[in-house]
Amino acid sequence: MKLNVDDVKKVYKEWKRTRKARAANASIFVKGVPSDWSDNDLGKLFFSFGKVVSSKLKIDWRTGKSRGMGYVNFETAEVAS
Repeated sequence: MKLNVDDVKKVYKEWKRTRKARAANASIFVKGVPSDWSDNDLGKLFFSFGKVVSSKLKIDWRTGKSRGMGYVNFETAEVAS
């Protein structure tokens, strides 16, 4: 597999954007997520509680479907608690 510079930059920008939220313990673990949901669907569910920095579902590498759990990163730790 050949690495694409633009893809690497995109991953780095996403990591940098979410680093602050992770450092502030502004993340929550969510389980019971429907298998047909996307990262965006998960983030939209929690948007009403505060600014969502990112949301990420855990994906089964064999099937490519959601494992029914994921993380939501908020801008502040107060929102996550």
